[in-house]
Amino acid sequence: MQLLVTGAANGIGASVTELATEKGHQVIAIDLDIKALKQRWESQPSVRCEALDVRDEAQWQSLIRKLEGEGQAIDVLANVAGVLRSGRTGNLKGEDVRLMLEVNVQGAILGANAVAAHMIAQGIQGHIINVGSLASLYATPGNTIYAASKFAIRGFSIAAAGDLRPHGIAVSLVGPGPVKTGMLEQQRGDED
Repeated sequence: MQLLVTGAANGIGASVTELATEKGHQVIAIDLDIKALKQRWESQPSVRCEALDVRDEAQWQSLIRKLEGEGQAIDVLANVAGVLRSGRTGNLKGEDVRLMLEVNVQGAILGANAVAAHMIAQGIQGHIINVGSLASLYATPGNTIYAASKFAIRGFSIAAAGDLRPHGIAVSLVGPGPVKTGMLEQQRGDED
């Protein structure tokens, strides 16, 4: 089985990649930070590293064409890439709002769309796994836009599951609570 994992340079994405390789699967690990990605996975023969900005539809299409041209198939997409910038309503920064919506929502949707098209064209009965958060269910003050982005991924996952079920493609939403990652550690001491 071959998995494509976004945000694989660190955090949950790196953990998913590690677990998949331990189970004997091949992984296409993608991240915007190719240096960190290669530093972490270059010595692992079952991991292929690819630089990709999940917010860029053209990059998704290019990667899919490249993989198909090599006869590669994606059985599972793990949409893990995500960002968190805290802030309270009335004091939100526009660049933080854009970044969270573009990475957490647009990135996951563009990835799911590109991989779903690939799976349908190849006749693959695959699985798309979107990583939301407990914030997909329970919004908390101080994490307003993060919660909104994760609520959006929940809604997208539910609708996409209905769209793709006739093709034999499953869509799941995973909603982890706090996980000790760099993203969570950046919040230490932040009153939000």
